[in-house]
Amino acid sequence: MRAEKMLKVIASALLVSLAVSAAESDADRKVDFGGWGWLTFGRVTESYYEPVRHARYDHTAKWLTDVETGLWVKAMPRDWADIYLHWEFLYVRPIINETRKSAASLAKTFNLRVLEAYARARAIETDRIKLNARLGYFNVKYNPEVRNLGEYLLRSFTYPQYLVSGFEIADKVKNRGLQIRLQVLDGMWTNDVLVNSEIETYPINDLSFSYITSVKPVGAFLDIGAGISFSHLVSFDPELTTPGLDTAAFSTRLDRVYNTYYDPETGDSTLFTFRGEKVMGRLTIDPKEFIPLRILGENDLKLYTEAAIIGLKDYPEWYENIRERVPIMVGFNVPAFKLLDVLAVEVERFQSPYTNSTKDVWGFRSPIPYTGQSVPYRKEEDLYANGDIDDWRWSVYASRRIADFIRVSGQVARDHASRAWYTGGAGGYEDITQVPGDWYWMARVMFYF
Repeated sequence: MRAEKMLKVIASALLVSLAVSAAESDADRKVDFGGWGWLTFGRVTESYYEPVRHARYDHTAKWLTDVETGLWVKAMPRDWADIYLHWEFLYVRPIINETRKSAASLAKTFNLRVLEAYARARAIETDRIKLNARLGYFNVKYNPEVRNLGEYLLRSFTYPQYLVSGFEIADKVKNRGLQIRLQVLDGMWTNDVLVNSEIETYPINDLSFSYITSVKPVGAFLDIGAGISFSHLVSFDPELTTPGLDTAAFSTRLDRVYNTYYDPETGDSTLFTFRGEKVMGRLTIDPKEFIPLRILGENDLKLYTEAAIIGLKDYPEWYENIRERVPIMVGFNVPAFKLLDVLAVEVERFQSPYTNSTKDVWGFRSPIPYTGQSVPYRKEEDLYANGDIDDWRWSVYASRRIADFIRVSGQVARDHASRAWYTGGAGGYEDITQVPGDWYWMARVMFYF
């Protein structure tokens, strides 16, 4: 295993060396490259914990650290096309698990992975209209102001509703497939069509289609956006997308309670599915367009909000109230007067009565919420339904760039950062911070060239 990882490192180093050599030997190739690295450290001050529910992983007072570095290469084989490759080298030490007799799980882990790999072609490139497309594996971010909470259209499971957030990951949503972008009226109106072969939500490989639009009708003062996503619209295996169809795996009525609802009066059945639609709307107001004060920074005073409906269709028992499927966030960039690049305060309300967890999605292929029961019979018997105790989330984020090659950032939050990110193995699928009083802080020093 160690030899295999070393071969990956050597192969990546050779690829970068070849790209650099090409850039030096043939300027016409228009090859560029760069790199970065960071040290991250933080601490969970308080985390909700139940021994039975969360097994051996109590995150309270635990330190969260990682060291990462990356290399990227961009080539322009034609004036109308470019190719981008981006690798990451990741070193992570899991949290201390004092209840285990063995410390084997605490051994350092080193991973090499591809962050982005895509080709982009520009079909039209004029002052008034731009049309381009990229194909491959790449990051997508449609809300430029969001630092932590939000980006609901692409950072959520549809059924069950599951939100993702965390420290500096809002711009790292992955799309494996195609993006077509059309910008008109000097960039005032932007339209994106996304085709995504699912890689982060179950079932893997299903095709999801999204359309996102944004318009700036009054210069920088107003930025309005909206979008719709058809999650798991095309299934390569219908029995995975709608598990109730898999009568071989779920052969008894007891098995099918994870994916089928039986009406107690009529006996009629309803199959739950991972397929569904999501819609999103967002708004950003920047009053600096009319308050030209030199002491204000580029991001100061921006007020932004985003809301979504995750799952347009109601289902009996578990998804009967659409208001429980509507997250909404509001953010404000507090004036930092150029002492910081950004100081963002964000608040979110999501009225889902269920735990934000995908445990039964991956464990039982279940499109219904995680209930904490061995058999999820009824909504009223949900052992882990949190009611409104976890409806509110918040985040305070700050960042400052020093010179041209160092950036320092930090965050204090109670968000949807997952327990599984910092445990040695499958340590849980729920949020680290869930109830009032839970929170963590993170800090990062990043350098790049």
